[in-house]
Amino acid sequence: MSADFVEARPVQKPPYRTAQDILEGQSRGGRGVIERAEWARLAFEGLRSRCTHVPEEELVRLFSNRGQSQLELIQGAAVFKEYNATHPSGPRRKAKGRPKPGARRPPPAAAPPARPAAAAKQAPPRKPAKAAERPRPAARSAPARSKPAPRKAAPVKAKRRR
Repeated sequence: MSADFVEARPVQKPPYRTAQDILEGQSRGGRGVIERAEWARLAFEGLRSRCTHVPEEELVRLFSNRGQSQLELIQGAAVFKEYNATHPSGPRRKAKGRPKPGARRPPPAAAPPARPAAAAKQAPPRKPAKAAERPRPAARSAPARSKPAPRKAAPVKAKRRR
């Protein structure tokens, strides 16, 4: 074989499914359910009028591989998607946790300004109590040890005759 010639091979489909392939399959399945079942057609029309902010293709995908017993699941998912479409999330918060190695730490926050001495109210200083005026703690004695109460024997169950 010559090093100049390389045999061309046909392009093969990858062994895995991409996200686009999965979404297309769900759309085909949802369209099929809607076309075949009366309950799905009625539910789809109702959801399309009620969930106006959700794209129609997302509503169709909800019906993929579903039966009539899962109608509440489909409706709940559609309402959830409608809520998320009408209530966008705010800015993402930074994750709290340990700082990355080598990351700079922020400078410490400045202390609040001190109050002027005249404005600050101070309680009068307490006088230390004299030894005679201090209450004495009650004397404690070790509790007397007694023998534990004897255990009662467990009642014996009568054996059943077979």
